[in-house]
Amino acid sequence: MKLKIILHIILSTLIFGSEYPHGSSRNHIDKVLNRALSYNKKVKYVWGGTSLKKGIDCSAFVQKIFSPYKKLPRTTNQQIQYSKAKNVPSARWIKKGDLIYFKFEKNKPHKKVDHVGIYLGNGKFIHASSSLKGVSVSILTSKWVRNIMRIIRIQI
Repeated sequence: MKLKIILHIILSTLIFGSEYPHGSSRNHIDKVLNRALSYNKKVKYVWGGTSLKKGIDCSAFVQKIFSPYKKLPRTTNQQIQYSKAKNVPSARWIKKGDLIYFKFEKNKPHKKVDHVGIYLGNGKFIHASSSLKGVSVSILTSKWVRNIMRIIRIQI
């Protein structure tokens, strides 16, 4: 199942166009992704944390990584409503640098979103994860895909 999802994403990229979003600079996207990857396994997860040295949560990680190009809101619930973002209709259209928002606790309607990560390409994303104890790269397995709430694109 995991391989099937990854193959679908890769094939969709080949069929539907570039792995980079139209209208954004490839150079800027690559800089954002390289910056995010530079923190892989180097920053611990801290709920409510905002420091790339002392610890960070998922939404602050996204905010800090995009900060050289865009001023994003602090929390996932604020980010998901960001007025300058473009909605991506499904994972089939996902591109490098897109933000993926997840909702795992569907029985809590007051909670809009639980988690966010940055799409790296090839079925992988980077995020600050409490269960993985920090900034980590994960594969979009079926567990992740079925819990996608929204995907947004920030033009940079």
